[in-house]
Amino acid sequence: MKKIQLFVWPIFCLSLLIFCLGLSWQAHRAVNFAYPVWYKLLNIQQHVTEFAPKNNFNKHDFPVLDTTQHLQMFAQINQQIHSDGTGLGSIKYINSQGSEQPLLTDSEIIHLTDVSILINTLSWLWLFNIIPLTVGGFVYYHQKIQQPAPKQQWQLLIIATVIPVISVGVIGFTKIFYYLHQWVFPDNHQWFFYYQDSLMSTMMKAPDLFAAIGVTIVIVAVPIFMVAYSLIFSQTKEVPNASR
Repeated sequence: MKKIQLFVWPIFCLSLLIFCLGLSWQAHRAVNFAYPVWYKLLNIQQHVTEFAPKNNFNKHDFPVLDTTQHLQMFAQINQQIHSDGTGLGSIKYINSQGSEQPLLTDSEIIHLTDVSILINTLSWLWLFNIIPLTVGGFVYYHQKIQQPAPKQQWQLLIIATVIPVISVGVIGFTKIFYYLHQWVFPDNHQWFFYYQDSLMSTMMKAPDLFAAIGVTIVIVAVPIFMVAYSLIFSQTKEVPNASR
């Protein structure tokens, strides 16, 4: 029974964490991933002012000081990657002459379409994850199986936390970020864009913005996880000493 507890509990916790991360993602999506906040904190306008005029695709007329347009275009991209992405080509900026110009290049549209497909796939996996989560929650809530002792829980938690933290510290977020892109996206589709070649990357100050968003998604997910975990295990007792 002890081995079953040590096997089932981490799987259930992982399932619950995935669910909470999904909820956090949806919350971030609703507020455009707090882009207006990060826009200021990461000095994105200064970044745009530096690199947009150097654009190699003749987009030197991009309104570098028009914060409102920057926020609106990010919101449009956010909306498109959470749908089918068919409207990406219609995202335009207005230059100083009042003329509309396409924001994205063909390669950027292909990449963001890939992102849209990835998000859709992950959304289905997130929904499928509800099945083991529901089963595990029912089993634990009705005490069909008990959770491991607190000491064992802490040991598993430390292992699960230390490994990714050390990985990021040793390898670096940027390298991990690039590796995931290589692994996820098609080989013949461009996913890396120099700032001088991409208003999209310039506006998002990649990968800095993605790192910030990733941290806040986790920060929001953790308290949701803790509350849900407490509710599920509120009537469950840990394994007594005699059975350890």
